[in-house]
Amino acid sequence: MRLGRQLVLGLVPALFGVVFVASPPAGAQITEADAVKELKQESKDLLKLQAGEIKGARTTWLANFNAVQSELKQGYDAGAIGTLFNGLDELQIDLWNASVSALSSLQTAGFFSLIELGEADGTTLAGIYPMDFYMGSGGTA
Repeated sequence: MRLGRQLVLGLVPALFGVVFVASPPAGAQITEADAVKELKQESKDLLKLQAGEIKGARTTWLANFNAVQSELKQGYDAGAIGTLFNGLDELQIDLWNASVSALSSLQTAGFFSLIELGEADGTTLAGIYPMDFYMGSGGTA
């Protein structure tokens, strides 16, 4: 990771006390292949993180569901049904948040890779990006 991207992506871990190690200084040379490689790695890391968040949300919901199911075996309880629907609502919110967080982090990583790539040769990319950055190319998108 480069310094600029670390400042944005490292903010949340830094807030939670995770040690944040600096990378090479800005302006270090980066090639198109490096940019694609970095973004692919970011994508893999974010998918792992998202999978963990989804698993946590699912585990919480299943625990709530099992508790409600036990209550309902003893007889109908409107409060238990309300708890079930509140749990489903929380599950949907957690899944949405995990997806939005992963996508925005990936977009941020791609943004910084493109900036670094443009700075490496002293130009702007003028809207022409590495092929693997485009959706459907089989690359990172």
